[in-house]
Amino acid sequence: EAGAILLARNDRLEVAVARGGPSPHTLVAREHPRDRGIGGWVMQKKRPVVVNDALHDPRFDELVDGVIGGYVHSVLACPLLVKNEAIGVVELVNRRSGKFTRENRLAAETLSFSIAAAVENARINDELTASQASLVEYNCSLERRVYERTGELRAANERLASANHRLEETRD
Repeated sequence: EAGAILLARNDRLEVAVARGGPSPHTLVAREHPRDRGIGGWVMQKKRPVVVNDALHDPRFDELVDGVIGGYVHSVLACPLLVKNEAIGVVELVNRRSGKFTRENRLAAETLSFSIAAAVENARINDELTASQASLVEYNCSLERRVYERTGELRAANERLASANHRLEETRD
């Protein structure tokens, strides 16, 4: 019925994408502690989990897990792993027909690998873009300094040439 991608931001999990449920648009950018709820457990353990009776599961936290899908009876959550580091969680809530199965978990795990790679690629791209902007700014600064220094050297050379010319005139 509903699902979300939650990304790690320091000690918190932030909803990056939400679909389904009562009002998914209100969930984006919502944060909660990284160690709470089923998603927090998945982050810590770095392994997927299927919970088909969420209300009776000790990891379930109504304030965290319940926010995605309203009334929650089942949750399938997979970590987003990059180089064995959890960068987030994919959380699916309330399978429309029946319970989440092993096949559902395997499909979600497979999808989580692609999502993790896409998130990491986006982060790397952002870092490269920021680095490139910084290098362009630094390059402009260096070009300004070279231009200024060239002007100073040109003026100094002209003064030297003038002084040299006066010296040569005095010798004659």
